[in-house]
Amino acid sequence: MRYQLMTAAILAVLTSGCAQPQEIVRVNEIERVGDVRQVAAEPAAQTRTIAYQLPGGRSGGPAPRVTVLRGPSCRIGSQGVARTAAFAVTDQDYANVFQDELRRVGYQALDAVTAGARDVRAEFVIAATMASVRMNVCLPAADLGDVYGGKGEASMTVRFEVHASARRSMVYATTQAGYAKLDDVTDAAARELLRAAFARAVHGLLADEGFRALLRTPAR
Repeated sequence: MRYQLMTAAILAVLTSGCAQPQEIVRVNEIERVGDVRQVAAEPAAQTRTIAYQLPGGRSGGPAPRVTVLRGPSCRIGSQGVARTAAFAVTDQDYANVFQDELRRVGYQALDAVTAGARDVRAEFVIAATMASVRMNVCLPAADLGDVYGGKGEASMTVRFEVHASARRSMVYATTQAGYAKLDDVTDAAARELLRAAFARAVHGLLADEGFRALLRTPAR
C-alpha cells in the first residue's frame, strides 16, 4: 500500500510538470564532495556504546528538493520540480545506515532510540539534522509507469549532535557534507541516493578528529 501511494505521489509530480510546460525547469545545484576515507574505531572507542536518535513526530527528515528528468536521454523538458515527501527516506532508514556504517569500522552501535526516551543504554546518543537536501534524478521509463528505476545525484548537509546520556547534555557537534551519485539505472534510485549521501556524511563524522577525541577519552 505504501508503495502504491508513493507511486501515485511521484506520478502526480510528473503530471503536474507536464501540465505546465511553460515553467522553466532547472536542475538543482548539487554540492559535490569526495568520500572520506573510512577510519577504524580506536581500541578505546570500541568500548563506548552509541545510539542514533530518532526525532519522533515528523518522519523522514526534510523533504528533498527534487528535479525529475524523464526519458532515455534524461533531458530537461516538462519534468516537475517539487519538494515532496514522495522522495523522502524514513527516519528508520537513516538510523539503519548510521548503524551499518559505525559497525563496519568497529563501533558499538546499539538500536536507535526516540528523542526524549528514558533509560537509554547507550553512553552517547547522536542526533542528525539534515538540511539543503537536493536531488536530480532521471527516471528513464517514467512515461511507462516505472518511477523507481533511475539514476542521478544528491547532496545534503548533516549536523550531528553528540549527547552524553549520563549528563543529559550535548558534548560535541559537527556539520558534515553528504553526496552520492548513481551512474547506472538502479532500482529505488531516489531512496538509494539519499541513503548513500547520508552515509557519506556519517563517514565525515567518523573521520572528524573532535569526534574521535571524544570517544577516546576515558569514561567518567
